[in-house]
Amino acid sequence: ERKEDIIFLLNHFLRSYGRESVRLTGEVEALLLAYPWPGNIRELWNVASFMAFFPEGPVGLDQLPEYLGEASEGQGEWNDLVFSVPENELLEVLRAVVQLSSIQGGAGRASIEKYLKNSALPLREGRIRGILSLAQTYHLVVSGPGRGGTRLTEEGTRCLNWLENRKSIKPD
Repeated sequence: ERKEDIIFLLNHFLRSYGRESVRLTGEVEALLLAYPWPGNIRELWNVASFMAFFPEGPVGLDQLPEYLGEASEGQGEWNDLVFSVPENELLEVLRAVVQLSSIQGGAGRASIEKYLKNSALPLREGRIRGILSLAQTYHLVVSGPGRGGTRLTEEGTRCLNWLENRKSIKPD
């Protein structure tokens, strides 16, 4: 909520790793200030931890976790989407679409429900329909005619990678 504190907090966290004077390139500062920080302060701490392992000198985009850069590309849209749908639900549905599409050529709602039934996040067909509808609005998936099923688009693959990267960095 307080964007003006992001750089101050980042420097504070980096000092705990022994990085006293950290210079950020203008691109990095702009990206950090524009990023919505859905993981809040813990996510910022994780970014500082990631950055701490790079040598001294100006911090460039290549010294940030990949998902931050990917977020800037689709940031507005994808962040709006993950505020509309719980991130873990979107992630699991997109994963299911990828898995089922590789086997069947497409993934129908019923097959996604069946696939997720024994997972840590079983979802009902109606909920899956809503998530797929939103995902289609954001051009993450396309639905085939009739029983053609749903497939991930290139944009959907980028979003899935972004979600996977966030999950690997964000604390639970």
